Amino acid sequence: MRFACLCFATALFCLTSIGVAGDEIALPDDPKATVIVLDFTGGYGLPPKGPPIQDLVIHADGSVEFDDRTGGPALKAEIEKKELQELLTFIVNEKKFFDIDAAELEAEKKKSGGLGLFVSDAATVTVEVTTADDKNAVKLYAPSMLARQYPKIEGYQNFDAVRLKLLKVYSRLRAEHKEKE
Repeated sequence: MRFACLCFATALFCLTSIGVAGDEIALPDDPKATVIVLDFTGGYGLPPKGPPIQDLVIHADGSVEFDDRTGGPALKAEIEKKELQELLTFIVNEKKFFDIDAAELEAEKKKSGGLGLFVSDAATVTVEVTTADDKNAVKLYAPSMLARQYPKIEGYQNFDAVRLKLLKVYSRLRAEHKEKE
């Protein structure tokens, strides 16, 4: 019996370590299709945006457009397919983004009986994710504050984790762009 358990545990470890074929998230057929969007609107302290550009747009082919908030055109970069798949795995599988619904979160927040959120200068954050099989867009006002104020509401925690992960990509791409200048 111990031997069987040991074999099973070893096999499970190997499969999760190396990945199993087919565990990639299917992307839209069009390589220029938008797969991930991160956008901030409003908020005190954010420099104004230039033309109507979303803060971060990642396409199915790994091409990226992002706003550096200098008022100029969108900047361009590329991420590898592996990084795109890792992002999607985190967002879709680990953080269950397709299950997040802003209206349901609001109802859950009211049911929890908290004091509410009293902020007048935070940004509204929009995250949109599109795969070959599903699509979801979630827009939340002050998501980091909501996550801190309502730690038991999983949707707020997941949305904020997605926001932070995408913000790291955005920040890295901006830094790499500045290094090239």
